[in-house]
Amino acid sequence: MSFTGIYQFGSITTKNGQTIDLNNIKIDDDGKISQRTYSFIQKELGLDTLELSEEPQKGEKQVTDFEFVLWNQEANMQETFDAICVQVSKDFIGDNAKYSSQVLKELRQFLKDFKAENSSDAEKMVDMADRFKDAIEVKYNEIKESIFGSSENADYEKIQQEWDEYCSKFEKDQSHAKSIKEYVQLGREYLTKHSEYTQKMLACNDISPEMRTDLINGSKADMETAKMYSQLMADSIDMTSATEEFISKLMQNCPGWKDLEDNPIIAEPDLYMLRFSQTFEPSIIEPSMTSAYRNSLNNEYEHLFAQYQELVENGKINVNEEVNFKPEEEKN
Repeated sequence: MSFTGIYQFGSITTKNGQTIDLNNIKIDDDGKISQRTYSFIQKELGLDTLELSEEPQKGEKQVTDFEFVLWNQEANMQETFDAICVQVSKDFIGDNAKYSSQVLKELRQFLKDFKAENSSDAEKMVDMADRFKDAIEVKYNEIKESIFGSSENADYEKIQQEWDEYCSKFEKDQSHAKSIKEYVQLGREYLTKHSEYTQKMLACNDISPEMRTDLINGSKADMETAKMYSQLMADSIDMTSATEEFISKLMQNCPGWKDLEDNPIIAEPDLYMLRFSQTFEPSIIEPSMTSAYRNSLNNEYEHLFAQYQELVENGKINVNEEVNFKPEEEKN
């Protein structure tokens, strides 16, 4: 196929959405546009720079209709490629983010090869941007399948059912956690599983755009949850220290009080700290959980010590009787 003049293309839509009516462009007798005319078009429409390939004896470069249309096709292909790159950043998140650089490398090579195969042939070049849009989608799905497994036969309902079952078990296990450490460990395992679930669901062809958005937003929320777990573990160190100080103070100042062994702070200190962390709500007065916990223990100590003194005065406690304030598991 050969080009006989720029008029056969009618118009070209630029990257910024403006339309160039080629019938209004001044051309030479040989069907070519001069560099001077093209430079004027660039200035008026804000087009990208294009290096023209032909230079006649008079010294002024010219662009053929082939080159002009090729520029437009390649610009549209680049827009499609940029959109795919954005999609890669959404699809490859969490633990699978490590694959994104390789995926982008393969897609860039595909773009390069596609241009090389189609840009030199006038017949292929005319609609290569539209064909590229379909072709790169196919290529991207192939790449995802090689990483996540086949998406064509991905059982959306089965994945969701397995996830729902896991969530039900996770909620039950975490509600039965006996310490902050156990609670955080279960939570971190959940985040790992949620990342795997998200990637499997994103690999399904039949999920809706809304579902895809929800999955991505959920992964972003997971990062904040991971930070919360790290902070909770850090807080638990100071809370443990405060609990040990509280128990030591009671042992020293409340000798002989056997019933004190049943106090939840003494009997199950790890569980007590976990329950406190789950009910704590930051405020202007108490912005820090560890500070709030220490204040709570101080108030509890004052209450217990006052109760102890009353029991001693009423002769209900033998101050000379030895009592070992330790949890049952430590006694055994």
